[in-house]
Amino acid sequence: MSNCNKRDGRFEILRVFSMILIIFHHYGCFKLISNFGGKYSIMDIFLFSGGKLGVALFAMITGYFMIHQKIKIKKLLYLEGKVLFYTIILSCIISIVTGKSLGLEELFLTVFPNLGGVYWFFSSYFILYLIIPILNQMISKFCFKTYFYFLLTDLVFFMIFPVIFKNGGRLVGTFYLAFYYCLGAFFRNYYKSSDREMIYLIGGIFTYLFIVIFSFIFNQNRASYYTSFSDINSIFIVLCSIFVFLFFLCQKKFSCNKFLLLCGNSTFGVYLFHEHFLVKEILWKIFFKDCNHVFVKLLFVIFICFFVVFLFDYIWDMFWNFLISRKKIKLKSND
Repeated sequence: MSNCNKRDGRFEILRVFSMILIIFHHYGCFKLISNFGGKYSIMDIFLFSGGKLGVALFAMITGYFMIHQKIKIKKLLYLEGKVLFYTIILSCIISIVTGKSLGLEELFLTVFPNLGGVYWFFSSYFILYLIIPILNQMISKFCFKTYFYFLLTDLVFFMIFPVIFKNGGRLVGTFYLAFYYCLGAFFRNYYKSSDREMIYLIGGIFTYLFIVIFSFIFNQNRASYYTSFSDINSIFIVLCSIFVFLFFLCQKKFSCNKFLLLCGNSTFGVYLFHEHFLVKEILWKIFFKDCNHVFVKLLFVIFICFFVVFLFDYIWDMFWNFLISRKKIKLKSND
């Protein structure tokens, strides 16, 4: 059976949708955080507010599929290698094209992206992946009632955790992802299909609009952008992620085609590409210096990201398979 037949098309679409939200968010970070005090609109806030929703959905997808599986160190090595591949290749290409050599700080970020905090999501996801066996073991002992109260208790800590650990870094990020992982696992264990998709859709839309409108209201005449409504620990993002996730679960399951599978598999690469510390300088500060035709430019960025990543992922997968085959040959020769 091919991978296309094994993979659930609903979740491949959800992956792509989540990554698009994250790309929009990173544009919003440039417009509202880095450049706050300049001219901005409610549409800028609309684009900004979905980033942490996208992150939450990715963690919920992981929980939904990993709750009954064992972790594979090989997969973690594959992802870590992919991070290094992207940072090194992109740094080299940009240095050659611009004619500027990399400074010491840029060299450090290129070779040690996790230590340098280039990709906060992957750094936190790396730790989450390692503790999945502990989470799964704990969850396996829960009945429905215990699990439900566990999530409610976790939600309280979830909202006050950043106050206690303001500079927690990866620890705080991992805690966020672990909460959404448990939420996704809960729906895998206890959700039964229903015909409430319109309720979930309307609930998701209205919750998101609430986030946007109140963010707009609270940010009038402020010196810095107030993100509490759209932060990953916001109760509104939690509610919105539940509505969106359940909406996709309500859809009829279908096997994805090759193109959809390719797009779904490319989402991690798209994240690595457009969040590279040199690429984002070009994307947001140069390409979006003139903020006219924002949507057209964002669509172009999404197209370019996926197109480049299709190529980069193909090269990386060839290199990875070569390394694996070499290892197998070496093991056989030792036997």
